Amino acid sequence: MKQNPFNEPLLTTRDAANYLGVSDSCLQRHRWAGTGPVFIRLGRNGRVRYCPSDLDAWFIRCRSTRAEG
Repeated sequence: MKQNPFNEPLLTTRDAANYLGVSDSCLQRHRWAGTGPVFIRLGRNGRVRYCPSDLDAWFIRCRSTRAEG
Protein backbone atom coordinates (compact mmCIF):
# COMPACT_ATOMS: atom_id res chain seq x y z
CA MET A 1 0.00 0.00 0.00
CA LYS A 2 1.32 3.48 -0.83
CA GLN A 3 2.29 5.81 2.00
CA ASN A 4 1.42 9.50 2.27
CA PRO A 5 3.76 12.14 3.76
CA PHE A 6 2.33 11.41 7.23
CA ASN A 7 3.45 7.78 6.98
CA GLU A 8 -0.10 6.37 6.96
CA PRO A 9 -1.60 3.98 4.43
CA LEU A 10 -3.97 5.57 1.91
CA LEU A 11 -7.26 3.67 1.87
CA THR A 12 -9.61 3.34 -1.09
CA THR A 13 -13.29 4.19 -0.61
CA ARG A 14 -14.07 0.48 -0.21
CA ASP A 15 -11.30 -0.01 2.37
CA ALA A 16 -12.33 3.14 4.23
CA ALA A 17 -15.97 2.02 4.28
CA ASN A 18 -14.95 -1.37 5.65
CA TYR A 19 -12.75 0.35 8.26
CA LEU A 20 -15.77 2.41 9.41
CA GLY A 21 -18.31 -0.39 9.10
CA VAL A 22 -20.46 1.39 6.51
CA SER A 23 -21.22 0.75 2.85
CA ASP A 24 -19.24 2.29 -0.02
CA SER A 25 -22.33 4.20 -1.12
CA CYS A 26 -22.88 5.62 2.37
CA LEU A 27 -19.34 6.99 2.41
CA GLN A 28 -19.76 8.35 -1.13
CA ARG A 29 -23.01 10.12 -0.18
CA HIS A 30 -21.28 11.75 2.80
CA ARG A 31 -18.41 12.84 0.54
CA TRP A 32 -20.79 14.36 -2.04
CA ALA A 33 -22.78 16.13 0.68
CA GLY A 34 -19.62 17.47 2.32
CA THR A 35 -20.46 15.74 5.61
CA GLY A 36 -17.95 12.90 5.41
CA PRO A 37 -14.36 12.48 6.50
CA VAL A 38 -11.50 14.42 4.94
CA PHE A 39 -10.30 12.76 1.72
CA ILE A 40 -7.56 13.16 -0.88
CA ARG A 41 -8.06 13.29 -4.65
CA LEU A 42 -5.17 11.85 -6.64
CA GLY A 43 -4.29 12.08 -10.31
CA ARG A 44 -6.20 13.16 -13.36
CA ASN A 45 -9.06 10.76 -12.82
CA GLY A 46 -9.59 12.00 -9.25
CA ARG A 47 -9.00 8.74 -7.39
CA VAL A 48 -10.21 9.21 -3.80
CA ARG A 49 -8.12 8.04 -0.84
CA TYR A 50 -8.53 8.34 2.93
CA CYS A 51 -6.06 8.40 5.83
CA PRO A 52 -7.06 6.24 8.82
CA SER A 53 -6.43 9.13 11.22
CA ASP A 54 -8.96 11.27 9.29
CA LEU A 55 -11.49 8.43 9.43
CA ASP A 56 -10.95 8.12 13.20
CA ALA A 57 -11.39 11.88 13.70
CA TRP A 58 -14.63 11.91 11.66
CA PHE A 59 -15.98 8.88 13.51
CA ILE A 60 -15.35 10.58 16.86
CA ARG A 61 -17.09 13.78 15.66
CA CYS A 62 -20.15 11.67 14.69
CA ARG A 63 -20.65 10.33 18.20
CA SER A 64 -23.77 11.53 20.00
CA THR A 65 -25.35 11.10 23.42
CA ARG A 66 -28.91 11.45 22.15
CA ALA A 67 -31.06 10.28 19.28
CA GLU A 68 -31.75 12.90 16.65
CA GLY A 69 -34.35 13.04 13.93
